[in-house]
Formats: sequence, C-alpha cells, structure tokens
Amino acid sequence: MALTARNKISLLRFPSFPGLSRRLSTSPHLSSGVQYLTRGRDPDLAYCSTPGRSPGVIFFPGFLSNMDGTKALALEGYCRAAGLAYTRFDYRGMGQSQGSIENCSISTWKQDCLDVLDQVTTGKQIIVGSSMGGWLMLLIAMNRPERIHALVGIATAADFVKKHWEQAPIIVQNQWKEQGVYTFPSDYTDTGTVSLGYNWIQDSLPYCILGTRLPISCPVRLIHGLRDADVPYQTSAQILEELDAKDVDLILRKSGEHRMSEPEDLELIIDTVDKLVNTLGEGGN
Repeated sequence: MALTARNKISLLRFPSFPGLSRRLSTSPHLSSGVQYLTRGRDPDLAYCSTPGRSPGVIFFPGFLSNMDGTKALALEGYCRAAGLAYTRFDYRGMGQSQGSIENCSISTWKQDCLDVLDQVTTGKQIIVGSSMGGWLMLLIAMNRPERIHALVGIATAADFVKKHWEQAPIIVQNQWKEQGVYTFPSDYTDTGTVSLGYNWIQDSLPYCILGTRLPISCPVRLIHGLRDADVPYQTSAQILEELDAKDVDLILRKSGEHRMSEPEDLELIIDTVDKLVNTLGEGGN
C-alpha cells in the first residue's frame, strides 16, 4: 500500500476522552424525542435532533442498523456536553422509519441522507458514517460540498453492494433475477434473515466509487479495525489515495472489529470528532 507524503497513517492507542464514561452511561436517557420528516411520496423518516452550535454532527448508520445504536447515542452524549448540534436518523425501511427494505437501494438511501441534511440540519456539518453510512457520507460530500465541515468514516463499506453481488453463487444470482427478491441469512436482524430486492443491486451499482477520483476537498478521517471481518481496512486505504483532499488521515485500530462499538473504539471516534471541531473551529476548512 503506497501512501503519499500528503497523507498520514496512524496505528496507535488514543488517550481517554475526558468524561466519556459518564456520557456513555447517560446518553440513552438524554436522547431527544423521535420526530418524523414527511416527504410526500417518499416514506417518512424518523430522526432525533439536538440543537447546538456549529459545526453540527450528523450520524449515518450502517446497513441494517439504526439511530439507536451505541455509536449514535455515544455521539449524542458528546455533542450535548460540547454544545454541538446533533442529528441521527433511520433510513427508509430501517429502524423507526417507514418503507420496506425490499424497495430500497443506495440511491434511495442517498436521497434520505440529502433530505435530512437539507431539511433538518443547518450550517456546516461533520458527517460520521459507519460502514454503509461511510459510503453514503462520501456520496453526500460530493453532492453538497458547501455543507460539509469534515468527514469521519468508520469501517467505510464503499461499494459493498457490488462485492456482495460478485461473491454470490451463480445459482443465487439467477434466482435473484428470476424472483426479483432473495432472502439471505443475516446476523444483523432479529429473524436471522433479510430479503433484498433485485433492484437493490441494479440501482446501487451506478453509485460505486472505488477506482475513481473522489472530488472531496474537506478534511477526512478514516477509522478502521484490523480485525474487521466484513470490510477489509484496505478499502479505507484505497479511499484515502483516491480523495482530492490533502487533510486525510487513516487511523487503524489493531483490536478493532467491524462494529467499532467497544468503549475504547468510542473514545477514538469521539476524540477524532472533537479534534476536528476544535482544530478547524466553526469556520470550517
């Protein structure tokens, strides 16, 4: 893996963020009430928004995840303590939002992200994207560069739909095409399975970005665990190389797994966001 001089790669243990344990234990009780963004033809989106100063922080969850996850609530606790505006939400077909996942794709979830950014938040934002949320984070940064203060990707799963399709056995691919929907085993649902429409593949492929120049100029931090069994850290390394931005760090955590939800992982994520807020200030880059 070649790293240019303009980028930095770090493999280290970050110090504890002051007061993190208190914030993690209290954040679920401080959670703001659920509201719904009504969008006419598109399904309503559930979200929670906490007022505060700029830059705001907005969390993009991963595939089959939701806004009540450990990382989302930990970030809410940090933002409340720091006086920062914060928004977390559920994509259509997930969590408390309306819609069926069988009718979703990266294109529909990208529109969800744009609608929340445009209609719920104001001013510059730090987007924290987890797994699939990291892929969406990059797509949104290319669509709304004027709204982005910085990006923090956690186990960024760019192009994972393409990988999922290419690794599926031919018999599965054929059944998917013929039936229009296919049911897969999943460790991320209560039922142990998830049904995905064939449009999930077809509508998502045009949004694949690996292997192309990424015209993003804001500061970017990519955090990845070396023990990630779902998305290899080389994906984040490739994104680093393809970004136009000069202020880009790849932070590798030796013990980190895909979820990155252990207390030490949360410290690292919050510390990273805090440094972006305080180093760049309210004026952005």
